[in-house]
Parts: sequence; structure tokens; C-alpha cells
Amino acid sequence: MNYIQLINLFWQTRREVRITSVEADLYFFLLQESNNRDWENPFECPNGLICVTIGVTEKTMIEARNRLQQKGLIKFESGKRKMKSPVYTILNCNIYSKKVSIKVSKNDSKKVSKNRNNIYINKTETKTKESNTDVLPKKEDSSSAHINYQKIKDDYNTMFTGKLPAVSTLTDKRKSAIRSRISEHGISSVQRVFDNVLKSPFLLGCNNRNWKCNFDWMFAPTNFLKILEGNYIQHGQVSYTTEIRAYSTSEKAASRDALEKEANRILQQFAAEDS
Repeated sequence: MNYIQLINLFWQTRREVRITSVEADLYFFLLQESNNRDWENPFECPNGLICVTIGVTEKTMIEARNRLQQKGLIKFESGKRKMKSPVYTILNCNIYSKKVSIKVSKNDSKKVSKNRNNIYINKTETKTKESNTDVLPKKEDSSSAHINYQKIKDDYNTMFTGKLPAVSTLTDKRKSAIRSRISEHGISSVQRVFDNVLKSPFLLGCNNRNWKCNFDWMFAPTNFLKILEGNYIQHGQVSYTTEIRAYSTSEKAASRDALEKEANRILQQFAAEDS
């Protein structure tokens, strides 16, 4: 099936069974994500990226995902917390990446299969001339690959819009940090780190200093490992006391003054009415 046929299939299914707006958003997000990756199918995608993009909680997204699978539009393999993101397959999709469909040797085929779900890798055999890609250093005689720096930057800015400072330029220093972290922890570690930051109110500014992490802080060696291992993840809801502590002393004083002024105004109003 081609792109239009998949969309038509969705609407045919929609006539037969009820599909909610969240389910539709999720399906078309997955369709677009596969398209962006040269029609990789199946492909790995973190919950955090999906939730931020379609604007729902993780619980709502998981419920919609289960219903889409029951209705025969997708199937998925659940991820492993802190280790691997879920893997999605769009059903009735016989589209393959041009790069994957080219006849290659058995050795090359193994390389393509090994990196199939690495969304931050440009799977090419020769070095590209584009400024936003670079060669991943060889590790244990692994095949060379190209890091898609632009994709990493775009995903960061999408996932943390309004939450963390945006990245406007990928400097050589930033590219070097990305390349080093991927060499140490693998390409999929970048997705897991982004996902874990979204689960950490502390890293997003809910702390007594109003401090927030940023792109450069994330990719520092020690910080990257701590995030990857889940050291900053907030389990459950953020407590009310945690939110209160995020306010500075000056903000508390300003709020107290405002309340006192409003109380005095109300008392004066009552006094005037009684006189």
C-alpha cells in the first residue's frame, strides 16, 4: 500500500468502528514518523516524544495505542523502562525504505537490520557532505554510520518546547559531545535520555532554585549517564510541597503582600458599608 491507500484504509475502518480523536492523532503521528524515517516499519519511538507531539498524558496514549492494536491498524512491542522504547508496526504497510530495498550483500544486509530502528542514524555507505551529519567513530569494529544531528536537535526542540531552552545552532562542540555519548552508550541512548528528562520535574525546573537543565548539560558525560540510568525520574505525581518550594522567597513575599492588601481592601469596604 502507498501513503494514500493507508489513509483511505484508516477512514474505511473509521466507518465500521468508532475511532476517537486521540486514536486518530496517534495513528497519523506514527504514519508520519514512519514516513520521516524513509518508511521504516517497524520502528522504535519513545513515549515522551509521542505524548508531547499529540498533547496527551502517557496513560491516555497507552490506552489509545492498545485500542488501535485491537482495531487492526497497528501492533506494538512494549518498551523496557530506562532500557528500550516501544517498537511500532503499521499494519497493511508494504512500503519499504529505498535504502533497505536495494539489493545488498549478506554482510550489508545485516548492518541495515542491526541499525533499522536507530532514528538518529543516516544509514549510508559513504560520508555525506551535509553539515548536520558526521561519521560515528568505530567501536569494536562496528560498521560506520552517520549521525543525524539535525534530527536530534529537532526532537529536542519539539519535546521540550516551553520547558527547556531551545537549541538554535549545533556547534562543533555540541556535535562532539553527541558523538561521544553515542559512542559510549549507543544511538538509542539519546531517545531514552530525552524520555527520562520529561519524567523529571526536577530537571524541568521544579526545584528550590528554579534551575532547569539544558542541551549542553544533558550531554555532559556524568549527567548523561545519570539521566540514562533514571536517577532523576520522578515516580508518581509531583507533590504540592515540591511545587511550593519551587517559588523563591521574593515571590512568596510578593504573594503575601498582595493578599494583605486585598484583605485590607475588603475590610475597608465592609467598614464603609456599616458606617
